Amino acid sequence: MRPGPGRRLFLLQPIGGTVFTYLPLARRLDPSLHVIGVRASGMEPGEPVFARMDELVAHQLAEVRAAQPRGPYLLGGHSAGGVIAFELARRLLEGGERVDLVALLDTASLAPARRLVLTSDDDVFQIAERMRSDSSLAYEQFAATLRDDPAFRGLVRATWSALATCDPAPLAADVLYVKARVQPDPDERHADRAWLELVDGAYTRASVDADHFSMMDEPAVASVASLMNAAIAHDRRPSSK
Repeated sequence: MRPGPGRRLFLLQPIGGTVFTYLPLARRLDPSLHVIGVRASGMEPGEPVFARMDELVAHQLAEVRAAQPRGPYLLGGHSAGGVIAFELARRLLEGGERVDLVALLDTASLAPARRLVLTSDDDVFQIAERMRSDSSLAYEQFAATLRDDPAFRGLVRATWSALATCDPAPLAADVLYVKARVQPDPDERHADRAWLELVDGAYTRASVDADHFSMMDEPAVASVASLMNAAIAHDRRPSSK
């Protein structure tokens, strides 16, 4: 998404599967970083669509290791992408690799996905309406694609189902949680605390003056990038050989 001469940062697909939402963030991150977006399988004809978290993460793991065979790794994700990044980090650690940072960008708890089953397009539209942002280009693009593209709606349903199958265990890595201050869903105003309970490494919490979608747009995304740059720069351990 943005080449750089230094370390690689992998940004994992949010619920819609595309990684275009990360473009404003990639432009704002430290120019030394090599920023790679990992999109969902199922966006091209013939690709499998994964509705289980273990299968989805196994696919993403193969994609990440194809681009960077060895650690240390830097991972991040907005919304559902944070859950995928968290689970991917666990897989890498289990494989003996080093993960220096996992950035969770307004990642919800898993309670909504476990509570609500999306069985129809109407269910998907209701979820999108609950996340409505009246001032976000990212939301407008998400809502328009959701309305016009049946395959996209299917991918959203599959990813939502994958979230419901996720059973995370504690993660022994440093985590940065960036929270949107505007939280219309009262059940999700303390999602950062749910992830805190699962982190064995350092856990840093910060917030930005935006909602779930507008935090990925200008001008708020500049604050998100600044927080991520600081967290990455804070880790000065030598790379593994």
